Amino acid sequence: MNGLVQPRLTIRSRETQLWRLANSSSDVWYNVVLVGGRAATDALTVVARDGNPLVAPHHVRNVLLGPGQRVDALVRAPQSGTRTLRTLPFDQGSTSFPAADLATVNVARPAATALAAPRRHGKLPTFPERRGRTRTWRFSFTSAGAVINDKPLAPNRIDARPRLGPTERWIPLNESTEWHPIHVHQDDFRVLRINGSASGCEATRMWCRSHRRRTAHRAAWISICRSRTTQATSCCIATSSTTRTGG
Repeated sequence: MNGLVQPRLTIRSRETQLWRLANSSSDVWYNVVLVGGRAATDALTVVARDGNPLVAPHHVRNVLLGPGQRVDALVRAPQSGTRTLRTLPFDQGSTSFPAADLATVNVARPAATALAAPRRHGKLPTFPERRGRTRTWRFSFTSAGAVINDKPLAPNRIDARPRLGPTERWIPLNESTEWHPIHVHQDDFRVLRINGSASGCEATRMWCRSHRRRTAHRAAWISICRSRTTQATSCCIATSSTTRTGG
């Protein structure tokens, strides 16, 4: 972590720190928790995803980070003791990642002044009223590699020509047997539905998990969507410049 193997960190008693968690790997998944005594996990308050502030804070016990995903979380220290930043086992489909300790957090004195919990602020972003096309992107893998809409991945092939300005609805469909991060380079988007349901959405650049109870009201935009096996995700995207690639 930050170039170190299981570093030791310090946080003051009752102090609230902002931790920016970034998965800078190309294919490793992390299921991050902060573990205290008797394996109990401390709460993490997520306030931003992919550099985009959430409209309302999200209180969780674990943060799943796929390749390239970033999360800003508030961590409040207990009165005393030691905590372990750990990644839990995670089955990505094609690869299983084991549990591992990432860092040790020591609680020190003097105690800090406790801060009030963050509240809801701002509004979700709006999209241009002018509507463009609805596009479905079907992702799968064969022995030859990645396939999109039954076509092998070809970086020099142009698969879509959206018009500049209008809002398009894109439906990425993961037909593979593994979790896959889906993103559009440079552009943010908002997740609207997962498998036809608005429940379970994280509105940032595009991370999706249908088994989590979340709503699109928690965030503004995302960069990456975690797409589960056979999961269909509906999202809105407004094209702001000329060339985009995704994966």
